[in-house]
Amino acid sequence: MRKKAMTLIETTVYLALFGVAFLLIVEFGLRMSEYQRLSLNRTEIQKAVIVINQEFLSSIDTANSIDATSEFDTNKGNLILNTDSGNVTFGVSNNKLIKTDSTEQINLTSDDQIVSNFIFSEILSDEGEIAGVSIDLTIQYAKNTNVSESLSTIYAL
Repeated sequence: MRKKAMTLIETTVYLALFGVAFLLIVEFGLRMSEYQRLSLNRTEIQKAVIVINQEFLSSIDTANSIDATSEFDTNKGNLILNTDSGNVTFGVSNNKLIKTDSTEQINLTSDDQIVSNFIFSEILSDEGEIAGVSIDLTIQYAKNTNVSESLSTIYAL
C-alpha cells in the first residue's frame, strides 16, 4: 500500500493560510490593546474632570465672594475666591490646573494631562455684583490630544 504525502504546493498553501490567520490574530490583539489603553486614558481624564468639578463646588460653596481681580474671560486666567481663611486661587501653570490656598498648593491634573482651555466668566446680579462664575475647562491626554474631556458649568455663590 502506498502512503499519500503532501506536495510542495499543498504545504506552501497551508503554511500561507496559517501565516495569514496568525497575522490576523496578532493584529486583532494589538488593536484591542490600543483601544484598551485609549479607554483607560479617557477614563482617567473623566475622573479628573469629576474631581475638579467637586473642588470647584466645595470651594465656591465655602467662598464669601469672588475677587474682582480674577482674570475673567481669559484663557488660563486665575480665579480668586475670598474665604474666611484667606484666598483660594484656581489657575493654570505649565498646562496643569492648580488650586492654591493659604496653606498648600494642589495639582488637580496629573502629568499625563494638559489643560488646553480654562476660561471663566463672571455672572453679575441685578445690582452689578459678582453672583457666580461660568467655567469652561478642557483637559487633554498629553500623549494623544484626540483624547479629551470638557466641562462647562455655572457655579453660584
